[in-house]
Formats: sequence, structure tokens, C-alpha cells
Amino acid sequence: MKNPVSDHKTDPQSPVHAPAPHWNPAAGSLSLSRKKGAIWLLAILMAISLPLSACGKKAPGEAKTVSSDLSSAESFAAEQESAPEGAGEAGDGINPGIEATPIPAAQGFDIPDNSVEIQTNGESFSDGGDLVLAIDADTFRQSGYAFGDIININVDGKDYTAPVVSFATEADDGQPALVDASGPVWIAMNSDSSFAETSGLAQKTAAEDGSLVWSMPDGRTPDAIPVTITMSAKGGFLSAYYTRHLVFSSDRADYLSDEVYANFREVRGGAFPDGMLYRGCTPIEDYYGRTQTADELLAKYGIRTVINLANTNEEIEARIAAPDFVSPNYAALYAEGSVGAYELRAIYTTEEERAQIAAALRFMIDHEGPYYLHCVVGKDRTGFMAMLLSFYMGVPLSQVLNDYMLTYTNIFTIEPGSDQYNAILNFFPVIDLKVITGLDSDNLSDYEGLDMVWEAENYIRRLGLSDAECALLRRKLTGA
Repeated sequence: MKNPVSDHKTDPQSPVHAPAPHWNPAAGSLSLSRKKGAIWLLAILMAISLPLSACGKKAPGEAKTVSSDLSSAESFAAEQESAPEGAGEAGDGINPGIEATPIPAAQGFDIPDNSVEIQTNGESFSDGGDLVLAIDADTFRQSGYAFGDIININVDGKDYTAPVVSFATEADDGQPALVDASGPVWIAMNSDSSFAETSGLAQKTAAEDGSLVWSMPDGRTPDAIPVTITMSAKGGFLSAYYTRHLVFSSDRADYLSDEVYANFREVRGGAFPDGMLYRGCTPIEDYYGRTQTADELLAKYGIRTVINLANTNEEIEARIAAPDFVSPNYAALYAEGSVGAYELRAIYTTEEERAQIAAALRFMIDHEGPYYLHCVVGKDRTGFMAMLLSFYMGVPLSQVLNDYMLTYTNIFTIEPGSDQYNAILNFFPVIDLKVITGLDSDNLSDYEGLDMVWEAENYIRRLGLSDAECALLRRKLTGA
């Protein structure tokens, strides 16, 4: 990722100026100091491209769909019994207990390799062109293979390297994947082309009844395709798998409160007064039943200004005009000019994206809180804006990270401290920290010693906001 610059690098489009005096929330004064902490070397997570949502194939040949349901509502409910009493309830401020805690280190995965070679063959081609193998998931796993492994696959004499995943879209774009669907096992492609076509094994032809079927040259059939599987790197794709394998429930009954269900919470800490800034999922897009709930929460918490980071004005107006629109509070805010549409692509470093972020901040300056930030899930783009504003208001790094990760515990029920939680913590927030600070480091601990108030203000100034605008933004966020 190409990063915008602070004093860590030189940006020809945005010259670095001398550090401007910035507000110190602890002392209530201006300070020119810029703290630098010790830097620890940690294991660097692999660089991976990420989808905005986890989506994949429900079964061979079926259409791609967002992965949604948890394995069981009962297991999720049992996990929630250990949550702090009142967590997520309206009277307790939505997100109680978000305090500064130690930042876990990035980690590697040293997993013993007990795999054995598998020799099998094809069984059939799915409608979508996946090659279904003549082994089941139990046999595959008992042979020493698991999610997150990187394997070698020889198919009809051609070699492929692929990760073991739950959905084809958890693999890198354009790459093959070995999909373990807890039943059948198949080879697929994370691309618009099928494995049958990409490999040259088969092509679609018209059958006598007019339907399209996969046909192999010379009258061959899939069961004549030899397949050999061996291990390439045990756990070699595990960090990427953890950050991409995100599943959630669509059932409101699986969540403690409407707030948790809609990923709706207050952004707290630093100089934020109570009830000034909120974040959550979209109140207008059809997001697995959460839309109406999110809209009702806008009224419940007295939201006066909305920053939409996912849609254009044209898209918002089309949704409001749709017959199935269920968000009257959002529509009322939009009608009075209190919804700002600043569509982002979660890149942040292009001139277009930087201009959108600057425009969103200026919209906040021109409107009154309480403010509500949202994209679709309220995870990536919303997480970036909430992080930026939190640093600007003096919220400590560890507290910002805890708030960032609440989406993963709220929506995706990922247990804090688990391997998956730590892998996500050491990847997604680091992308945003790189953008804000310009520091080109994948090590989360490298950011601990930075003065993040200074970093946030320096970033906002580089977006083009003037000294007066910076002061007005802080005044609006403090409710002054």
C-alpha cells in the first residue's frame, strides 16, 4: 500500500511542514512534543488483499453469497454469558469496559506437519466448473490437512499451489483454492473463470436437451482425472484465512441487544463528551435484517448528523424511493440536509479518497452532533474514520484498538485473545495506522510510542484543512 506521508517520509504532493502546535487533552494546553517509544521487532503478517465482506460458494456450482449463519445460536449465547453484566444495553452506554489494555504481538504459527500424500481422482464438475474430488472432508482432514494450510495439487499432470479454505473467495484473487465444505471437497478458482476452464480440463457445451454441460476432450470423464495432494506449507495461509473467514448470524435473537446486533456503539474516551460520536452499520442498505434496527437507534440516541461512507447521494435517494425502504429517521435526516454522502473504497490514499475524507470532516464542522458514522458493516471505512477522530480527540492507541475490534466480537463473535482475534488485530488496524501516520511498518507495537494526537492532526492538515477548520472540528467534537 502506498501511504500518505507525515514526517516519516517525503510526499511530493504534500510537503511536510514543521509540527504545528497541537492540543494536549491531558494538559489542556498546546505542545510541540512528539513522543517516540522503543520499537520491538515482531513477526510480520503476510500482505494480503482483502474483500470487504466474507463471501463464497455455499456448495459446488451455486451462486456466491455472503457467509451468514453461525454454527449454532446456542453456542453463541453460551459465549455471551461471560460478557460484563449490562454489556451493550442502552442504559450502560452501548460499549462499557473499553479500556486501555496491552497490545498483543503479531504471531507466527508453528504447527507440526503430520500430513500424508493423498492420491485420488475427480468425481464430477459442478455447475460452476469446480472439480469435485472423490474424497470427503473427513478423509481429507484425517490425512493431516486443515484450514489455512498451503498445499500442492497435481491435477492431470499440472501442478497448482492453493490454500485450504471454507469459501473460494477466501483465497487470493485469481488463484485456485481447495475448498473444504465439511462434506465434499473441491478445487475452485477465486475468479470469474472456473477451474474447469482455467485448467483446460473441460468446457461447456450444449446437451441434446439444450442445457449446458461440462464436456472433456476425447470423451474423458472427471473420474479419469488423477489428483495428488501434498503439503506445501503447514499453516502458511492461516493469518490470511483468519482475516478473511468472517461469519455471522442474521438472527436478532443471537445478539444481546439491538445495539450489538446493529454494531451500533458510542465512540468514547479522550475529550469526547458523552453522547457525541457513534458508529455502526448502514441504516439504509439491506444488511441482513439490521437496517431497520440501525434506523431506530438513530432516533433512540438523538443522532443529528450522519456521515455515510458507503454511498453516493444518488444511491441514497434511490434507496429512500424504493418501496421496501424501512428507515424513516434516516430519510428525515437526509431531507433536512443532515446526511453527508462520502463514498470511500477503503483505499484512502488516492486524491479522490483524500478529498472525500476532508469533505466528510468539513461536513461535521458545518453540522451539529451527535454524529453517526457508517459504511455497510461499520467495520473498515467506519473503523478508519472512528480511529482518526479518536486519535484527534486524545483517545489512547490501545483504547482505539479495543473499540476497533468490538465489531469483530459483536458481529462475528470472535473471542478476544484468540488466534483469529490477534491476527485481525495485527492486520486491519495496521493498514489504517499506516495511512494516518505514514509509518511503513507492519508491526503494531511500532505505533505505541507515537504521539497519536499529533499524527491525527498532521494527517488532517495534509488533507487540506486549515488551522481554523482543525480548531472548529475539535470544538464541535467536544460540544463546545
